Formats: sequence, C-alpha cells, structure tokens
Amino acid sequence: MNGTARDGEPLPAPARIAPEAASEAALAGSPAGSRAGAPREVFVRPTPEASLVRAFEVVVSGQDADGMPLRDRVYVSAADGQEVLRAPEIHAVRNRKVCSVGGPNNGTCRIEGQVATGDTAIDKTYDNMGAPSCRRGRPPAHRAPS
Repeated sequence: MNGTARDGEPLPAPARIAPEAASEAALAGSPAGSRAGAPREVFVRPTPEASLVRAFEVVVSGQDADGMPLRDRVYVSAADGQEVLRAPEIHAVRNRKVCSVGGPNNGTCRIEGQVATGDTAIDKTYDNMGAPSCRRGRPPAHRAPS
C-alpha cells in the first residue's frame, strides 16, 4: 500500500471478523437466494469525506424482488461486521427515449417498451442503449496489505 491511497491517514486496525462472517453479513442485507463470492480485504471510503475503512468486499449476485438480475459489491467493516457501502453494478434502464431531430422523420420518437418505428437510425440507437439492465464500474477500493 502506498501513501497516496491513505492520504497520510493512520492505517485502520487489523480485521477482527472472519471473511466468512463478512459473507454472511453481505447476504443478510440481500434478497433470499443470493450468492456471495469470496471476500477480499480492501480499504474503502464509504463517502468522499469519510476516513478509510478496512473492509471485506463481497460480490453478491442473484435476483431482486422484481426478478431483475442483481450484482452488488458489498463492503463489510472488518472491525464490526456492519455493512458500510453497497455498490450495485446492475441498474435498470427505465426510460429510454430516442427521437429524430431532422430529416424526413423529424420529431419521430421511440420510447421504452414501444415496438420498432421503422426508422433505422432511431431503432438502432434505441437498441444500442441496452437491454433492461446495464453495468457500471465499481467504486475505488484499495487492496489491503498482505
């Protein structure tokens, strides 16, 4: 670990919970039937102004209550087993709207759930905006020293 990851802050205390306890804590706040990946020890800032927290990052996957796929990075405090941050990686696309602003189909729109309009540019753009879910990158986390 280098000094730029800590900004001169003191290093958080060593882990007091077992990695398995972190997995259990991550699953406790997740829908029934979810699965937890192998925990890894990291340092994370729950908010930009917060101090670094030694945590276990647990990737939880499954389905939410609506049947949508779920993949969250759950950060569990290595000190007390409390969830300090949950970062979803899959988000629902709820309101796609693509409109033509020129040419012969000026003003033609395709909104979420609507069938194809027949305008190739509109329909391709709509399709390229993604299916009902999309991925986003993970928050910054730093590996704990070995």
